[in-house]
Amino acid sequence: MPELIAAVDTTVLVDHGTFDLLDDGGPQQAGAVAGDRARWLAAGSNLVTVHSAAGWDHVAGLRVEVWSGPPAWRAGWADHRDALVRFDSGLVEINPLVEAGDDEEALDLAPGSYAVRAYVAGRDDLLAVHHDPDTDLDGIERFLIQFWPAAQ
Repeated sequence: MPELIAAVDTTVLVDHGTFDLLDDGGPQQAGAVAGDRARWLAAGSNLVTVHSAAGWDHVAGLRVEVWSGPPAWRAGWADHRDALVRFDSGLVEINPLVEAGDDEEALDLAPGSYAVRAYVAGRDDLLAVHHDPDTDLDGIERFLIQFWPAAQ
């Protein structure tokens, strides 16, 4: 049975509709998904990019988990996507281009290839309330991103 190795619970500033998890250990590249609401996760070399349902800035809830193997499926999420990513150094920073600073969140993984499973909830709710100036948008959209070593 796979074991949870590490987890980070945080919030992330979704800037212009996206946020990133990236490894500065090499060139970053992820497949493009712009304009396709169904394809909201892109991953590739040293980069995972998550596209929000909304193109405006807001704060989303985020949990990132590292597992020893494929974790059990999680119920209660509106959608999920799977991808593969390669991390050259293994030091994976959470949204460093937008939220750079002394309290930057990061995961320390072994270099290598990882399976990624991302879950999302609150996308439709976020789109439904964004025109109401009295609504606090923080935390309406939520993400769970899980990594585990990819099968070789």
